[in-house]
Amino acid sequence: MKYHGPPLRQFVYLSMAMVLICGCSRDYESIVAVNNTNPDSGKRAFTDVMGDAAKEFVDLERMEVEVDSSEIKVTLDLVNIPPLLLFNHDALANNLLNYSWHAIFDLDSNNQLSLNDLLLAVNRFKVPNVAQFEGDLLSNTQHGLWEGTGNGARFIAHISASVTGDKIEMVFDKADADSLFAKIHPSTNIIFETYFYDGVMEAEDRFPD
Repeated sequence: MKYHGPPLRQFVYLSMAMVLICGCSRDYESIVAVNNTNPDSGKRAFTDVMGDAAKEFVDLERMEVEVDSSEIKVTLDLVNIPPLLLFNHDALANNLLNYSWHAIFDLDSNNQLSLNDLLLAVNRFKVPNVAQFEGDLLSNTQHGLWEGTGNGARFIAHISASVTGDKIEMVFDKADADSLFAKIHPSTNIIFETYFYDGVMEAEDRFPD
C-alpha cells in the first residue's frame, strides 16, 4: 500500500554520528490484513496489493516476521529486484535517502515511528564525492538496527541481511543488542515501508496502508 507519512527523503545520513532524522507526525491504520498468522507461534505473514508502487523493486508483495528466543527475522518479497540498481544518482542532493527497505517494530502501537520503537533497515543514502554508479542491492546498502528518539532514530547496531531473487531478509540477533531484543514480542505491531528517490522522482510502498 502507499506510504502516506512525511517524505522518507527527510532521513539524513551522518556518516560519523549515524543519526536518522524524520519528522514523523501522522497516524496510520492498524495492521488488519494478516494472512497465515499465529502470533503465539512467533511467525506472522502479510500480503500487500501488488502494482501500487511506481518501481517494482519497492513494490511489496509478501512480508514475514519471525520472532524466537535468539533472533528476529524479517523477510520482504518485492515484485522484482533487478541484478543491478543505480546508486548515488547525480540529481540527488548529498546525504538524502536514496533507497530504503525497512520494518518498524511499533512498540507503543501508535502506528508511526516514535520514541523507543525499533527499526530494521536496509538502506542507502547519497554519499558526497561519490559518482553515480551501478551495483547490486546488498553490497551497496547499510544493514542496521535503529531506535526511535521521538524526532527520528539513532543507529544502534549492524544486522545481517541477504538478497535472494526478489527477497530481502534482515536478521536481528539477540547478541546484537540484548536489552532491545527483549522489547520485541511475537505480537508486537509492525509496519513495513520501502522508498526510492533519485532526486527527480519518488517511489514508495507501505503496509498497512
